[in-house]
Amino acid sequence: MPGVQHARALLRRVWVWSLRRRVRIDPALASWPVPQAPVDAPPVAPARDAPAVNVYGFLSGSLGLGQIARLYRRALLRAGVEVRSFDVTVGPGGLQCKGPDVVPAPARDVINLVFVNPDRFDELRPWLDAQPSGQRHYTIAMWFWELPTLPASWSEALAQVDEVWVATSFVKAAFEGRTARPVMLMPPPLAPVSAKAPADRHALGLPTDAYVFLYVFDFNSTFVRKNPCAVIDAFLAAFPAGDENVRLLVKSSNGLHYPALLHALLRRAGRDRRILIRDAELDRGRMHVLQASCDAYVSLHRAEGLGLTIAEAMALGQPVIATNWSGNTDFMGIDNSIPVAYALVPVAAGQYPGDVGGVWAEPDIAAAARAMRWMADNPADAVELGRTARAAIESTLGEQRVGELMVSRLKEVARTS
Repeated sequence: MPGVQHARALLRRVWVWSLRRRVRIDPALASWPVPQAPVDAPPVAPARDAPAVNVYGFLSGSLGLGQIARLYRRALLRAGVEVRSFDVTVGPGGLQCKGPDVVPAPARDVINLVFVNPDRFDELRPWLDAQPSGQRHYTIAMWFWELPTLPASWSEALAQVDEVWVATSFVKAAFEGRTARPVMLMPPPLAPVSAKAPADRHALGLPTDAYVFLYVFDFNSTFVRKNPCAVIDAFLAAFPAGDENVRLLVKSSNGLHYPALLHALLRRAGRDRRILIRDAELDRGRMHVLQASCDAYVSLHRAEGLGLTIAEAMALGQPVIATNWSGNTDFMGIDNSIPVAYALVPVAAGQYPGDVGGVWAEPDIAAAARAMRWMADNPADAVELGRTARAAIESTLGEQRVGELMVSRLKEVARTS
């Protein structure tokens, strides 16, 4: 049967090539002016008596966990903490970890802060244990999860850490029921972002005068949970005539690794020429420019441990429509966004890794459609809602505030452990 297998492989390559052509982003996007990405700027002043921190995470990766690790590391540096970075990558041989070429002995205690979830913690363990001093450091795990119930398989990793940090109260509730270790709420520290839309949006296939909704997701974060089809359905319900001057841009990444799902998404979007599907990896600067080039952000997810793209859209001053459940409710409310009603439904077997069961949200498509219609019909009011959102994010998820929270807890750990 080698001939048949070869023919099938060839057909698959042709199919994926065809999908790639349909979802690619115009190369002209590379010429758009991009704001300088936040750097690990020097601190305003050293954090006296704070322990040094070894940060382990996907620091060079484009995935959401990598961006999260970079944000917390930057906040620590800005707060004056001595930080040593250990970049974790996943290759054919499994997990790899590269630290500084020279690791000087710190003048104070050292704490590990780990941004690698329990499913791969065992692979990271040898690097945590391989300290030049031979001393075991107090280890804090910054972990994320999107359901109210944790997988049973995480128990072993929980027993190997001294403390857990979580980004939202939703994740905190899930962990507190499963461990006697301290579980501390450390909100995401969003670095200031300033991005302006270019005058010409044609590189994205977007007319300048249209009202544009955006949704961003990663196929690797599970298609069913991210629920992009619900955003398409809400858009179709909000603008059924077909002649309203609106657009929906669904920007995904890693879709070509899931060609059947990407094809299904394209078929659903094909019901209306105003819906665009684009799949590509973008650096943070161009991602922020793309966000700023749209008028509103919509996320009809079934569950979010955090909802980073929602928080980033609000930080940019965009009006947001999102499911009123899970992690994003820590920073979303009726005063700064439009939360969408939902019904809790069981998580079916195979819909999410770990098959832990439990429930998640099924957003109300009709309610989301009404919100989208209101924004398109009242753009000035939507802009004002976006301004309120930005102010709310700056006051609750500001880099300086979260940095101070982390320093306070690190000092407490150093005194008592």
